[in-house]
Amino acid sequence: MAVTANTTLMFSDLRYAIAHGQWRHTLAGAPNNTLSRLTGYPSWSLPIEDNDWNVRDAVTVFSVVVCLISAYVAVKVCKRQGKIAKNPLNCAVAVYMIATAVATLGFEVLDLGKVWTPFGMSHNTAEIAILLILVCEGHKEGYQYLGTFLVAQYLICTLVVFLLPWPLDALFFKWQGLATDIALVINYTRLYMHNLPEKEKKHKKQKQPIALEEDDETGVNGHVSISADEPGMNASNSNDTLIAVDEHGMNGYTNTESLKRSAGSQEVCSSITLLITAAALHTFGNCVQSTFNTLFSFFVFQFLYTVFPPFYVFFICHKVDCKGMISLPTTWIKETFVGIGCMILSMLVVALGSQHQLSS
Repeated sequence: MAVTANTTLMFSDLRYAIAHGQWRHTLAGAPNNTLSRLTGYPSWSLPIEDNDWNVRDAVTVFSVVVCLISAYVAVKVCKRQGKIAKNPLNCAVAVYMIATAVATLGFEVLDLGKVWTPFGMSHNTAEIAILLILVCEGHKEGYQYLGTFLVAQYLICTLVVFLLPWPLDALFFKWQGLATDIALVINYTRLYMHNLPEKEKKHKKQKQPIALEEDDETGVNGHVSISADEPGMNASNSNDTLIAVDEHGMNGYTNTESLKRSAGSQEVCSSITLLITAAALHTFGNCVQSTFNTLFSFFVFQFLYTVFPPFYVFFICHKVDCKGMISLPTTWIKETFVGIGCMILSMLVVALGSQHQLSS
């Protein structure tokens, strides 16, 4: 009840502050926050009883080093393999690694807060870029608006964080960042399910043109089709015919080519598994840090920044032709449903975490 009363008081004070031109002031009833060690400005970090700056700096510096190395390797591999021009997803992942390194380095120097927001928002915008590429892959005309949308999203969200008072600025940033993290996990999983070998066969079968039979004696694409019930056909000849048809298969493809396509689909799925793992680890750490305010929760969150970036780098380095990746069958209804669901889930996590931290 006390938490609900504090939340109601904060929003009541926000309405009063806006009406009286005091919207930049910290809201009454807001929890006490710490100050940045470098700038002295208020940060978004709450005091931690078991805090140990030695441990926090150690794990943060370690994550900065790993993120910088991951960004360097990602860009290097993309340039060497020429994947930047060929595959937008690889390019977006490489940019995401750069933005993550910048955000992590900025956090170590400035601490979380309004001053750090331009660095942290680049990380969130890069995640949105990956999401939009996954959505627009089947609708190439959407690419022409991609850059404009990302710039607008970055500027608007950054401006909102600048203008909101504490603690609404931190809650808004956490909410929209966690929503994109959840959306990445969901869309990577959808992409994996859509690229399974059986899904690929169904997809290609639907796109395969139906060949007209040349005559009654000609089978699919010119292959002779002989029934085993015809006169003069014995069991041996029947087996031979079955073998011949099996060797060539449908539409003139050999079984070897079919196996290659199946193996290629499995390689694509294994590469997408790297994306799912990376996004799931990052989302898990974000949820832990959003829910608890302890040294251990911070350690888990920050240490996972040394784990998930290499998975993205492995995805870029994976020797798989991403042209064989089947794009998501997106519609406005599907994407709207996923987007609203992610925002609601993120709101629930942030709300539950805020109540838990305020009550503890």
